[in-house]
Amino acid sequence: MKCCPALITATLAALAMLAMVATPPTLAAGRPVTIDVGVVAGDAAIACDGPGVAVGTPPVAVALRDARFYLHDIAIVTDDGRILPLHIDETVWQHDGVVLIDAEDATAGCRDGTPDTNPRITGRIDGAAGPGPWRLAFTLGVPERLNHTATDLSPPPLDLAALGWGWQAGRKYLKLEVMPEGGIARPDGGRAATWFLHLGATGCTGNPVTGEIVTCARPNRTRIVTAPIDPARQRLVLDLDRLFAATNLARDQGGAVGCMSAPDDPDCPAVFATLGLDGGAGGAFRVVDK
Repeated sequence: MKCCPALITATLAALAMLAMVATPPTLAAGRPVTIDVGVVAGDAAIACDGPGVAVGTPPVAVALRDARFYLHDIAIVTDDGRILPLHIDETVWQHDGVVLIDAEDATAGCRDGTPDTNPRITGRIDGAAGPGPWRLAFTLGVPERLNHTATDLSPPPLDLAALGWGWQAGRKYLKLEVMPEGGIARPDGGRAATWFLHLGATGCTGNPVTGEIVTCARPNRTRIVTAPIDPARQRLVLDLDRLFAATNLARDQGGAVGCMSAPDDPDCPAVFATLGLDGGAGGAFRVVDK
């Protein structure tokens, strides 16, 4: 019996959907796990050579200048509450449990960056996570034991001078720079072109160059546990719409232009809150469909 191709196609599609429903996804012990990661602004993609996107309050169109951040202590959290550390692969983007996500490609406004990008985390888990839903747990930043080291003596991805914080041989955990359309008004009447968000440890003492142990009054590392995520269908994103939800990017309130983590910088509390620092609710990182 002959039948129309459209009916056959529809039937196969329905069977495929039933199979997906009947077979829940699993994360098996020892099998590779890949988590895709990106940077967005609400529902809009944001790229160095892309159109400006409106973020902040009031909204202002911004162009991307830099978007890189370190993650570590990454784990899969199962539905029954088990925490399975993700053993990170060793690559030029991942070392000793630390991953660098790089969303700039040195084009257009990001010309001071690097051409290569990294939009993923790869690793393995020892135990079977079973069927989902799972959550992803991670810490934004570089662990203390690796933070205060010389970039020129460190392996990648800890060797980038652009992510070094020279005054204490530390790292910028998050380097996000945007250029608001029309520039930024400063309290002294001047104007600036770039709003900087450089997150890192502050209030540090000890000279790592002479072998002293460095301690920091404000480590500024934030632990994040996401909403349920299926790595096959979903990805983790840093959402600039949420990050700058309470920030006026066209008007700097004092201190460094933007927020460079100084505890007395009036522009820091709003972004710190969306990152989950200082008791903030977090929410800048979220899970979206691919």
